[in-house]
Formats: sequence, C-alpha cells, structure tokens
Amino acid sequence: MPRSGMPTVHTKVEPQIGAVACLSRDHPNTTFRMLGNHPVDDGTVFVLLEAPDLPGEDVTTYFEGDDDVIEYEIIHDAETAVFVRIRIPLPAPHRAGISSGSVPHAALTVRNGWIHGEMTTSMERIQEFVSALREADVRYEVASLTQSDETGAILTERQQTVVETAVEHGYYETPRSCTLEDLADVLDVHRSTAGDVLNRAEGRIITSFVRDSS
Repeated sequence: MPRSGMPTVHTKVEPQIGAVACLSRDHPNTTFRMLGNHPVDDGTVFVLLEAPDLPGEDVTTYFEGDDDVIEYEIIHDAETAVFVRIRIPLPAPHRAGISSGSVPHAALTVRNGWIHGEMTTSMERIQEFVSALREADVRYEVASLTQSDETGAILTERQQTVVETAVEHGYYETPRSCTLEDLADVLDVHRSTAGDVLNRAEGRIITSFVRDSS
C-alpha cells in the first residue's frame, strides 16, 4: 500500500531488453505486464513477462538471438495470454531503484516501447532515482507526480509541470545541474515566475507530508 501523504511518481522508462521494446512497439495497442523479477547472485535477474492475446511462438521469436537475453522459457501458454520467464543481466533501471531505495509498488506495464511504473516515496528518493537513470544514460520521462491518498493531486497542473521539469533537468540534484535561470529558459517563462511556481509547489508538498506524518 502506498504511504499516505507521500508523493507518487509515475515514470516511463525505455526497456533495457531490446526484444521487449521491439515486441511492444510492434503491438502498440497491447499492454504487456512484467509481473515479477527475482535477482540472483550472479548479477542477473529473472523477469516474468505476460503477453496477452498472442501465440507463444510469436512472442519467443523476439527473444531468439537477442544478446540481452541469457535464457527464456514459456511457462504458460493459453488462449488469452502467454507467460515467458526471461533471464537477463540486472538492468540499469532496476539498479537505480535499488540504489535509491525506490521500488515500484505494482506490476510494471509495457506499452508501445515504454515501461510504466509507479513509486510512492519521498521527493529526495525520487530525485535519487531519476539521477541514477540519467547517470546510466537510460531514456525516461516523469509522466506525473501526484498525492497518494484520497485527497487527489497535491499540485495544480501548472505546478506539477514545473516540478516534473525541474526533476527531469536536475534542479534538485546536489550539486544542481540546472539553475533556476536554466529552468526558466526550458519553461519559456521569467526567472521570477519559475521561482514563484516552484516555491508554491514545494510548500504544498512539504505541508502535506508534515500534516499526514504527524
């Protein structure tokens, strides 16, 4: 269960398994799911992929000859879905999650060349996760940043856009890789406007966290 009062971030990450990326792009209207992953001591991980409404042979064709895939096995092939267990080197996004202490709280979905996941954690850990992705040269997008409980979004649409842009460009990194002036240029607004929106957004996030934690 997500912790009440903490931000929930929805990220889109480019798959590190070329076969999974190609499979999802070739079937853009299909939602694939990564139902679990089990790291092993040799630096690899087993991933369980669910591919709905596709024959097993059509799915495994993508894994044949893929250097990213150490081994694969169909463990269930039914009319409605095929389940494939894949063994791969521990991917960079997984390492980023471990190093930042941020783990998705639900199964990952794969749609049209992107892995979608949600994490409920502190802003500091969100920034650590994003920074780790950037350092590993992993393509990603911050799709949304919302409140995790029944109160709904803690930020206005404008504030959310500015905070997401700030996170993406390293404004919250230590040291910062993006100044307020840089951020204002990206957003095409005056420096004072960017600073004002950020201050209001940060105030809402901090106030909500302190209130719900007390």
